Amino acid sequence: MKDEKFSGTCEICKEACPDLKPATEIIESNYYDSIHTDSRTVGACLSCLAEIEGDELLVEKPSNEDFHLRVLLGRIGEAMVEAIFSTFGYSVQSYGYENRLSYLIETLVKRTDSVSKRIRSMPDLLMVPKDQSQSYLIEVKVTHQDPKIFELNETVLGTYMKLWPEATLVVICMEDSLLYSREVKELETLGALKERDGKTMRVLNLHDDMYKLDKQFGFPSTEYQRLLNAMFRKVSGF
Repeated sequence: MKDEKFSGTCEICKEACPDLKPATEIIESNYYDSIHTDSRTVGACLSCLAEIEGDELLVEKPSNEDFHLRVLLGRIGEAMVEAIFSTFGYSVQSYGYENRLSYLIETLVKRTDSVSKRIRSMPDLLMVPKDQSQSYLIEVKVTHQDPKIFELNETVLGTYMKLWPEATLVVICMEDSLLYSREVKELETLGALKERDGKTMRVLNLHDDMYKLDKQFGFPSTEYQRLLNAMFRKVSGF
């Protein structure tokens, strides 16, 4: 798909938009029974494409304030996870495209081809234990939600399951100052689905549906908890 734009009406939300993206192939594959296209070029706004493709970073203005605040919070979360694993002997490497391909962010965030989509959805961190017995890809989420009703966009989760099923999702819960984890491929059958604001959300009880990070990775409980307490004292204002 060429990286070009045109004005018109979004085929999905039916709103006028000056910056539509050509999306005939994507729309036909997702709405085959309800949308039939002819030879014309069908377009969709970036917000609708983000929802279809499960892409959290496919936004119309990647340099706006909300985007940068979300990136800041995400990087704080990544730094916390990196510090924890490093403390317990893991080698840690930033893996997400925001760190490794920062010079291409503005270009990649607006493209809808499959390669760009996979790059944008890359997990945040790569962890290797001291004995090098196994490698772990880590996707970090920071939340202020109630840990008993943690909501995750089902479309976004579906993208992770399709492209990175072997990755481990680590949720930093600011409400109870704990870290939870579980492999992405195991989340498909957990929790319950609900509709909110036109989106399908998977609702998880972090206490029941995920593991405590130290339990899953075998960190010494006392040392881990001491480190966690110190970290949350520093970041409690975010």
